[in-house]
Amino acid sequence: NIDNLQSTLQVRGIAVSEVGLAFARRFESVGDADIGITLKAQRIRTYDYSISAQDTKIDLKLGEKQESAANIDIGFARSYGENFKSGVVIKNLVKKEFTTMLGNKIELKPQARLGMSYHRSWVNLGVDVDLTKNKPVAEGFDKETRFAAIGAELDLIGTLQLRIGYRHDLTGNYEGMPSVGLGFSPFGLHIDVAVAGNSKEAAAGAQLGFNF
Repeated sequence: NIDNLQSTLQVRGIAVSEVGLAFARRFESVGDADIGITLKAQRIRTYDYSISAQDTKIDLKLGEKQESAANIDIGFARSYGENFKSGVVIKNLVKKEFTTMLGNKIELKPQARLGMSYHRSWVNLGVDVDLTKNKPVAEGFDKETRFAAIGAELDLIGTLQLRIGYRHDLTGNYEGMPSVGLGFSPFGLHIDVAVAGNSKEAAAGAQLGFNF
């Protein structure tokens, strides 16, 4: 403890949980294009509070506020011959703004991303890049990003997929992040797990899907 310490700790952020239903269809009349849409229900938790630096206990519940929202993702992809494809996706098409417990504004803005891929029966190669810079949801607490990524997938015996990738921040605010993933897809069932990380951050994900 330090007598008369005036410093404070400020905490501000957002956590988003989503449940979505995705639909996609191929349209031969517009150049053999695939168009997809995902309807999402979102649960939003905003966090915003300030405490004395003397207080070493940080409890997010002090400044938590919960809200519900709905949003849409859309995507467009087109094939070029048998092996090449390009596409663009826009996430959170409708801009949303949320007010925290302390009256500050946190925004979820649309994010657009462009990708290209090369694929054969046993290998997929892909590269994608953010079309716009993504500003942090809490201004002043984080830095903007614009990511570019490259990845490869090897399909082993038709049901097992091995993936490797690398992500680079074009703004130079964050260090690169390698990733590895494993997929299992028997009889229309798809199970995917992946991990990524560097010296300052880490991520993990899992996905379950069906083809019918």
